[in-house]
Amino acid sequence: MLKKDARLRAFHAVATLGNFTKAADALSLSQQAVSFQIKSLEDEVGNRLLKRQGKNLELTETGEILSRFAKQILDLYSAAEDALGQHTGVVGGSLNIGATGSIAKYCLPAAISEFRKTHPSVSVSVSVSNSGDIADLLAQEAVDLGVISGGPVELSRFIVEPFFDDELVFIAAADNPIVNKQPLSLSELLACQYIIREKGSGTRDLMEGYFRDRGVDLATLPIAAVMGTTESVKASVASSNGIAMVSRLSLGTENVLTILETDLGSLFRSFYIVRLRDSYLRLALDRFVKVLRTSNAFRSIDSVSIE
Repeated sequence: MLKKDARLRAFHAVATLGNFTKAADALSLSQQAVSFQIKSLEDEVGNRLLKRQGKNLELTETGEILSRFAKQILDLYSAAEDALGQHTGVVGGSLNIGATGSIAKYCLPAAISEFRKTHPSVSVSVSVSNSGDIADLLAQEAVDLGVISGGPVELSRFIVEPFFDDELVFIAAADNPIVNKQPLSLSELLACQYIIREKGSGTRDLMEGYFRDRGVDLATLPIAAVMGTTESVKASVASSNGIAMVSRLSLGTENVLTILETDLGSLFRSFYIVRLRDSYLRLALDRFVKVLRTSNAFRSIDSVSIE
């Protein structure tokens, strides 16, 4: 693998994301390391590249000039890696995959393991967030690939490949009295306390649509808590009389949770593999997507359930 200029990568990340913290997260570095790289680059250039405007970072005129070339230079590194990989048969480089929590926890590890068996020289990192945030990271080139759900996320700016459909289900603690009332009617669902995801979550957006289609505004539901991850939602449901809507994919074999049957029909959401339209398609990324399409983790999704 070619050793790319770490200083240029750091500068490009900060210039694109406009934030040292986000850049450090995207590069898996400390903020101090990112600051050091940019200071070193500024010393070599002989001018400041960034300036603070209140809480925001802006490029100086010198920074604007360098920014126009930074992506081209980094893409040339990738192109060279691809050419060498094609010649030697050894694919190198690094990939940063953005994914929602359920995908990252239950599916990506198996896909990455399969990929690494044949591409051990490629390092793979995963950024986990909700679908909206992952789409933003992809647009800002902080990740190379996203695996996200649709919903309100604007997908027209990306190359989009349909991936698979996942069912969303209501869950409750196994000892919740509501379990004995199945199948649940709409009025019975409306009488429950809810644990929901944060704004921007694909699950929350679909839940809002589910109730909206049945004439109910989510704001009128009794909301007991708002959680930032599916795991925290499940833990809250398990320890309370609240219920939640979660991905069936996120449910393992926990016997403390029960899927609630309703008489309102099923709800499915689609997941997509998304890439930037104008990004350089690296060989490593192309190979990973091929593995992702055929991974055993995704072929076995339909069998995921809880008792």
